[in-house]
Amino acid sequence: MMVYRNWAILVFLLLFLTACTGTPERDTEREEAASSHLQLGVHYMRQGNLSAAKDNLEKSLEFDDRNAMAHSTIALLYEQINESRLAQRHYRRALRLDGDNPSVSNNYGTFLCRQGEYREAEEQLVQAAQNRLYQTPEVAWANAGSCVRRIPDYEAAEEYFRNALRLRSDYQEALRQMASMQYEREEFLSARAFFQRLADQGELEASALLLGVRIEEALDDREQAERYANRLKSKYPDSDEKHRLAELGYD
Repeated sequence: MMVYRNWAILVFLLLFLTACTGTPERDTEREEAASSHLQLGVHYMRQGNLSAAKDNLEKSLEFDDRNAMAHSTIALLYEQINESRLAQRHYRRALRLDGDNPSVSNNYGTFLCRQGEYREAEEQLVQAAQNRLYQTPEVAWANAGSCVRRIPDYEAAEEYFRNALRLRSDYQEALRQMASMQYEREEFLSARAFFQRLADQGELEASALLLGVRIEEALDDREQAERYANRLKSKYPDSDEKHRLAELGYD
């Protein structure tokens, strides 16, 4: 599982944290209309009403075609409806308009990674992470790690995840990714250490609990593995992860 499951939420937060700047030459009323439709588009995306979101985002761009965040947002929408060509076109337009905006670079990088363009994605994500204006660089570092892990380039992935954790030691996604990657590399004690740090942060998702079972199984700690398995069965009785416990002998 990758960090990208939270992208939409992050984009929405960043949209409201990113100020819309104008120039004296531009029509203030049109800018305000564009901003209003952009916010409505984001609102409808959050509600899952993609048709209304698309209408408002298109109107936003009709009023102001030079708003990088509007292009980046409608690109995200096109991703959700599997219009990759249009998504890429708007991401590239956003970059041309505001190539120094770390939110745009992060969004485009995650898109490229989903398209299998891992090294180009890495470049965009690292650029976002290194931008001093970015309020959540740990997110971009974790995205970069997740992406190069797919290659797989474990050395680079570990560097990026550790960068994220240096910025925010309790960042759950980076901890989960490190635990999972170390398990894949058969570095089971290291995997356990990262997993325990993750577990200290609070409630674990089903996928994380299944990972905990596998790590403890690999370390021959059946008792601890059983604890994680019981939590998984209790908290997520209808999950795919719960049904996969049978493969490990936890019926």
